[in-house]
Amino acid sequence: MALKVCKECGKEVSTEAEKCPNCGAPVKKKGIGCLGAIGVIFVFLVIISILGSLGHKSSTNNITTVTPEIKLDIVKGWEWTSEGDWNHIRGSVKNIGEVPVGYFEVRAEYMNSKGSVVDTDYTNSGERLNPGAAKKFEITHRHSPEFKKVSISIGRVSKAN
Repeated sequence: MALKVCKECGKEVSTEAEKCPNCGAPVKKKGIGCLGAIGVIFVFLVIISILGSLGHKSSTNNITTVTPEIKLDIVKGWEWTSEGDWNHIRGSVKNIGEVPVGYFEVRAEYMNSKGSVVDTDYTNSGERLNPGAAKKFEITHRHSPEFKKVSISIGRVSKAN
């Protein structure tokens, strides 16, 4: 918990407080901050991606179609655990497409109790993933008590050379 100085009475006030406990003056909240800005940019890029794919095959469940022949699936049964100061998301990605994949990303969105994205992370692999093959993944991220839910998806994908 960070502290700042109240502009009315000069006493220290938590940055989480809505008003100064000493004088009752409202504590001005900072803007969305760096992580918030990154989150807004990420959501914007997701929206652009969705709008750009409206004329292409759509995705269902965890299957994301990048081109007609590249398809990756996040295998059911992935898990999200918390161990000490760290969160771990572990699971597998399967190539259910027609061509080998040379690179892929698995993205995570951490949400608060209201369902708002408060942080994001991803892992990637540059190992060849042939059609029908699966590869395990893990995303390790610093734990926050604000994280109440996580959503994962396939990010960037490219064909193997």
